[in-house]
Amino acid sequence: MPDAMQRQKEKLNRVYVCTKCSGMFLFNSDVQDHREFFGHLETYEIPLN
Repeated sequence: MPDAMQRQKEKLNRVYVCTKCSGMFLFNSDVQDHREFFGHLETYEIPLN
C-alpha cells in the first residue's frame, strides 16, 4: 500500500513526541521513519480527544 494511502487510513487521534529532540509527528509511520533515520527510540503520545 502506498504511504499516502496508508496515512489516509490512520486516525488522527494523537500526537507523537520524540523525547530526544522534541520532534512532533501525526502519523506512527513518521515516528518509525524518525527512529530509523535518527536513532531516537523513545517517544510518547498525547491524545487529541
